[in-house]
Amino acid sequence: MDNKRKFVTPKDMIVVYKQLEQKLPKRPFSCYKPTEFSPVNGSFTESQLSQEAVCMMNFLGLTGYSAEVKYEEMEKHAGYILFPERISEKMVHIRVSSKFKTSRTSLIAILAHEICHKLLPVYGLDTSDEVMVDLCTIYVGFGDVVLQGYFDNSSGKEILQMGYLERWNYKVAAQLVNVVRGRMSLEKAGFEDVDVLMTDTLKMWLSCGGEREAVKHLLRSYEQQKAELLRNINLLEQCLDEIKMLQKLDFQQYSRRFGTFLRGNEGDNAMHVVDLLYQKQLQMPDIESAMEPVVDPGLLTINHAINTLLFELHKNKNFALNYKVVCPACGKTSPAVNHDKILKCSNTECGCYFFHKGEPWNATVYRRIDNQKRLEEAAERNKLIEQRISVAQAEAAKKVADAKMNARKEVEEIRQNEIKRYRETVTRRTPALLRWFLRKYL
Repeated sequence: MDNKRKFVTPKDMIVVYKQLEQKLPKRPFSCYKPTEFSPVNGSFTESQLSQEAVCMMNFLGLTGYSAEVKYEEMEKHAGYILFPERISEKMVHIRVSSKFKTSRTSLIAILAHEICHKLLPVYGLDTSDEVMVDLCTIYVGFGDVVLQGYFDNSSGKEILQMGYLERWNYKVAAQLVNVVRGRMSLEKAGFEDVDVLMTDTLKMWLSCGGEREAVKHLLRSYEQQKAELLRNINLLEQCLDEIKMLQKLDFQQYSRRFGTFLRGNEGDNAMHVVDLLYQKQLQMPDIESAMEPVVDPGLLTINHAINTLLFELHKNKNFALNYKVVCPACGKTSPAVNHDKILKCSNTECGCYFFHKGEPWNATVYRRIDNQKRLEEAAERNKLIEQRISVAQAEAAKKVADAKMNARKEVEEIRQNEIKRYRETVTRRTPALLRWFLRKYL
C-alpha cells in the first residue's frame, strides 16, 4: 500500500461491487470483529499479527491458510504481500511498515488490504487493480476495520500513507455496503440525492424491503408488461381492421369503375377479362389514368412489419402463417394458390375478379431480399462517393497544374525583368562610345 490516491465515483463503486458479487462465493454478510490483543513493550509483535491474519483469512473462507507477518522499514508504503509462484500456495507472507507498530487499528487495516490481495486471484480476479482491492476489503466485511485504521477516530483526521482512494471514498463505499446489507438506512447514509449514488436497481431493492419483496415486485412488473403487450396487440388488431376496411372501400370504388368490364356473356375465362380491359382501353384512350388503382401508402410498411414479426417468431419455433386468398371486395377467403392468377370470388353474391400474386410470406426470403436491397443501396452510395472523390481529385490535379504553370510564368517574367534591368544599368554606367557599341551589338 502506498499514498497514491484516486477518486472513484459511487457509480464506479457499484460496477466493482457487481464484479465481486459475480466471482466471490455467496455467504451471509457480517462485519469482522478483530481479536483483542495487547501490545508488548508498547508495540504489537509479529506473532500477534500473524495469528490475526489467519483469523481474518478464516473469516473470508480461506481455511487452511497460514500467515507470516514481519515488520520492515518503508518510506512510501504501508505494507505489501509477497506473491507466491503458485496461486494455490497456502502460506501468505505479508510485510508491514514498522512505523505502525504502535497502532493496532492501522495494522489490522493493512492486513485486511493485503489479505484481499490473496483472496482475489483465488477466484480469478485481478489483484493488480489496487482500487478493486481497496473496495474488496469493504465489500467482504472489513469496512469497519478499514475506517478505524485509516482515520483517527479521536481527531477525525486521516492517517497519512494509508489506502489508494481519496479520503471520502472509503466512507461512501462503506455506507453503500451498509445500505444494501440493511445495516443503515438510506437517509442516514446521506444518499437521498439520486445523482450522488443510487441507481434504479438499488432504489427498487431498498423500496421493496428484501429479496422476497423484490421478487414480488419483479413479478408485478412482468405482469404489467404482459398486460401492456396484450393491450398493444389489441390496438394493433384495431388498426389492421381499420386498414382492411379502407382497402375494401378502395376496391369497391375501383370495382364500380371497371366491374362491368369484368363480367360478360362469354363466361368467366381469364383471357376474356384481359380482352375486355384491353378493348376498353383502346376505346377510351384516357382510361389509363382512371385505371390506376388506389394504392395504400402504408402497404410497404405493413409488409415490412409482418415480415419482421414473422422473422422473430421463427426464432422461437417453426411458425408459418395461415396463408389464404382473400377477396378484396367482400373479404371471403379460399385456399391458397401458389402461382399468379386472375381469380373470381367464390361468393355468388360478389363474383368480383381480382389479381392474386401466388407468393406466400417467407421471412428468410424477405430478409435476404431486404439485405440485398441494403447492399445495393450501399454500393450505389459508395459509387457516388467514388465519383465525387474522382471529380475532387481531378479538380485538385488541375489546380496543381495551373499553379505550376503560373509559377513558371512568374519565374520567366522575373528573369526577363532582371535581364532588362541589368542592360539598363550597364548602359547608364558606360561612356557614350561604349554605350554605342553596346546598343549596336547587344
